[in-house]
Amino acid sequence: MLAVNTAAVWETSTLLTFRLLVNETQRIARDPFLADRFREAIDKAETEPFRHFDLVRFVDRIGLRPLERVVLTSSILSAANRRDLVQQAASIIRLDFETVCVALMNHPAFDSGDLTPAQVSKFVSNLLCDPPPDAPLLDPAQRANLLNKISAKKS
Repeated sequence: MLAVNTAAVWETSTLLTFRLLVNETQRIARDPFLADRFREAIDKAETEPFRHFDLVRFVDRIGLRPLERVVLTSSILSAANRRDLVQQAASIIRLDFETVCVALMNHPAFDSGDLTPAQVSKFVSNLLCDPPPDAPLLDPAQRANLLNKISAKKS
């Protein structure tokens, strides 16, 4: 009879689950419309793992690129129930903003392709939503820079 190493099976299962989570999060982080679903899921989640969800650690752990991080976290700015996540999202966006402006100029912006005009519009809408109450997310110069980069890419 073969002895099955349950620890090895569990480890393989955990690695597969994590890989699936990473792949799905990367897919979501390349589409501002899908990123809204991510926001809805964590904003309304009442289970223990999501009550103390660390967004900064999560996006670092799954290895999102700066543009992916900002697409994903920009949707969280309009989270109604989780002010802690809004603050974490704002922090990530401020940290990666300049790199994202450069990435938006790349053709394509992602390895999988470029953002469609509708996705760009949604992304900008997410970034320019009502700011966190303590300070605007982007200052007027950053807003102008973002809009100039997007306009220049369309040309």
